[in-house]
Amino acid sequence: MIQSGLWQPSSSFGHSFPSGSPVFPFYPAMGFLGVVIFFFISGFLITQSYERSNDPLRFLWARILRIDPALIMVVVVTVFIIGPFVTTLSVSEYFSSDATYKYLLNGSLIDFVRHLPGVFEGNDVNIPLWTLQYEFLFYLVVLCVGMLNMIKHKKAVLGTFLVFVVLSFLNIFQDFDNLDSFSYARLIFLFLYFSAGMTAYLYRSHINLSIPIFGCAVILLVGASFIGGLPDYIWVFPMGY
Repeated sequence: MIQSGLWQPSSSFGHSFPSGSPVFPFYPAMGFLGVVIFFFISGFLITQSYERSNDPLRFLWARILRIDPALIMVVVVTVFIIGPFVTTLSVSEYFSSDATYKYLLNGSLIDFVRHLPGVFEGNDVNIPLWTLQYEFLFYLVVLCVGMLNMIKHKKAVLGTFLVFVVLSFLNIFQDFDNLDSFSYARLIFLFLYFSAGMTAYLYRSHINLSIPIFGCAVILLVGASFIGGLPDYIWVFPMGY
């Protein structure tokens, strides 16, 4: 993942931008490390959630409640409370700008809008929101997989994961850095880890949890960070374990 070049050197822990030199070789990639861990765990737990509920409508409603209420509150508070206080524009200029209301699209999970007029100029506002439209899309994938009974026929999920391993290897899309529109490169990147989590859940009884194997995975991941990292199609296996 670190080798992928998916995170610019200026960014750092989480989504903050502190000054100073990196402490660790993997310092610039810590934000995306958190992202891939989240998507792996999400793939595992969301698949488990569908299997336990076995009710498409109940599953979908639970997924909506997981994201939408908090997301809508954050977006509304950002636009109508935080924005007017921190913008460099006058309040009237801020609220007369179409860009102010365009930011509300973030609550729809259809689009990701990066900027508010005069707010943190030169920087994105609440950049972590870019992952949510992909996260919810993957919830719908799990819903379709469950409705097609593919969860019981887990080889189909394993096959899907391996397809995304190949797509990651081929690296046929180069649109990752464009946060202003839906990106197939980001879709492949994120679903590689999400589908790995789905596969891990379905094959959990076949995965031997071993401290020596875990130790080897940690040594591989830490060691690789000192030499530029590993590509995602390799990184996903020891990281997932």
